[in-house]
Amino acid sequence: MSSTSTSRRGLRSSTETLPNTPLVDSPSTQGQKPAFHLSVKFWWTLLAAVNVVWLSWLCLYGHNFENPFSTLSFFCFFLAEAVTFLTGFFFYVCFWNVRERPIVNITTLQPAFDSSPPKVNVTVCHYFEDLSDTRQTVTAALNMDKTFHKQHLWVLDDSFFDASSPREPVKTDAGDVEVMLSKETDVDILLSISAGDMPRMTREGADLIKMMYKILNSQAQRIILSENANSNQDDATEREKRKNVNLRTQIAADVKFTRNVIRPDCADASLRFDFFYRSEEESDWRAFDVSVVGRVKPSAGKHHYKAGNMNNAIYNERMTGDFVLVLDNDMVPKQQMINYLLPWMYKRNGSSADDKMTDHWERDETVAFVQAPQYVIVGKDTENGVTGVVGLSVQKAKDSYGLCQCNGTNMLIALQAMTHVNGMPYDSFTEDNLFGLMVQDLGYRSVYVPMELSTGKLPDNPAAAVLQQIRWSKGQFQSLLIHTGIQKRFPIKYRSEEDRLRFQSKTDLSKIQQIRQRHSQIQEIFMLHMSAHPVASAAGVLYILGTIVWIWTGSAPVKAADLISSPLVLICLLTSLTCRIMSLKMACGNISLIEVMEGMREHYAGSLSAFTWNY
Repeated sequence: MSSTSTSRRGLRSSTETLPNTPLVDSPSTQGQKPAFHLSVKFWWTLLAAVNVVWLSWLCLYGHNFENPFSTLSFFCFFLAEAVTFLTGFFFYVCFWNVRERPIVNITTLQPAFDSSPPKVNVTVCHYFEDLSDTRQTVTAALNMDKTFHKQHLWVLDDSFFDASSPREPVKTDAGDVEVMLSKETDVDILLSISAGDMPRMTREGADLIKMMYKILNSQAQRIILSENANSNQDDATEREKRKNVNLRTQIAADVKFTRNVIRPDCADASLRFDFFYRSEEESDWRAFDVSVVGRVKPSAGKHHYKAGNMNNAIYNERMTGDFVLVLDNDMVPKQQMINYLLPWMYKRNGSSADDKMTDHWERDETVAFVQAPQYVIVGKDTENGVTGVVGLSVQKAKDSYGLCQCNGTNMLIALQAMTHVNGMPYDSFTEDNLFGLMVQDLGYRSVYVPMELSTGKLPDNPAAAVLQQIRWSKGQFQSLLIHTGIQKRFPIKYRSEEDRLRFQSKTDLSKIQQIRQRHSQIQEIFMLHMSAHPVASAAGVLYILGTIVWIWTGSAPVKAADLISSPLVLICLLTSLTCRIMSLKMACGNISLIEVMEGMREHYAGSLSAFTWNY
């Protein structure tokens, strides 16, 4: 899809002309009108009332207990209706007080952004995925606009070492190991190096480093040519000569193998490449602010997948800065991505000086993360393929309370918030959702920016898509168990108490606890909605089972004569179906009803597959 077109779902593209709207601390009231809220509340209240009447009638009068088969069919039907009603309650309550957040770019802030440029760590997580996808993401990340921030790119690779290979005997002195790779071909040397207890590097790891050499060589040429274009030399011949010389660049990497790690729960050791560049006529190397990290996964216990990979970079590689932008290897960011996410990490603060009011921007320490949706390429279009149109609407509704869900990629996280919960949690397959719950429990807010700021890919085949849904389903249920205290947390290990205190966040939580107190009840409802959505598909299983019993035995779950003879109940049933459609349409805003129903079908099919597999 071209960069100026709109996605097939009718959602705003990232390159549309955006309003020059001042940033606000609280949800904006410029979005949906009060009439919209009244409409949602009317349809939802009517839906709740008629469903109570319908379920009451089924329980007291509509049951068919003539034989065991009709009894089984009735209970399947009744439980399916009850599950549908309860999950519908959790869904529609999200839209009780929806507010639309304005779209803001840091370049259009009024007053102009005057805070010191923050440092943003851009992380790209890689594990045996297609290197061509990683190449596109890394290249796009390097080309993001950095006018208002400093940037350090981290490629976090979990396929660097073969965990199944035997550990090599010590061949170097004890302690950390450092070497300098002055050219791309030197990478092959690392394939035969055994530094202490470092396993052999995989060919995948070597190919990744070689890919980085090629990407950074092109990047270095672009930087140097840009510098020459801006030079003030008067001699055109000399400028052209300098331009041709500077096209020949050199890329080098400082390689460090760290054995004595701070967090042994996520890695036994860590290998890091820091890249440098220069032209052939220069003698000094210039830092690229690009690092590749490969971890030696813990030999004892679990390695914790992406959460362990992230924590290894944050703690064992001592990541510094203000924010972390998390990207999957196939999520290609737009050039303005950070410019749209970063403003919500700040707030306006007016001060009086010389009898004059001055506005300036300062860090909003109550915001833990800013989330953008996950768009995927489908043919020539892009669409919100992970959360769907319904999930997108739910995120916007939760954002009205500062409690949007964390989706694991396309999110800008405050590093201080991560250190408050000891990095990414290990206790769930969906570590992102659990992280969001944990920081919101502490009182932090979250922000949702409903824009197409990056594009990714769908799973390669249906089996991979089903496995993805299964993993999300199981992880969300694990988050519920952790949140309620039923499942114990995985122990966090630091090298020493001194290291734990050094990385502990210095933010005063008392400043943000009032947010937790104000939204505690609605937060519990949001948490139940997130965790229980796979269970909603139990209704589908029950409907199918009851129908099979009915067709096979001829024993209906409800007596048709009793239903037809009760006009009020029949009216309630038909009204319930109408209210469900209207409530869903109103909740999803300007998205067409056909696309809403299609999104519900996709959501239902995915969660049904996950439910039948897990439960």
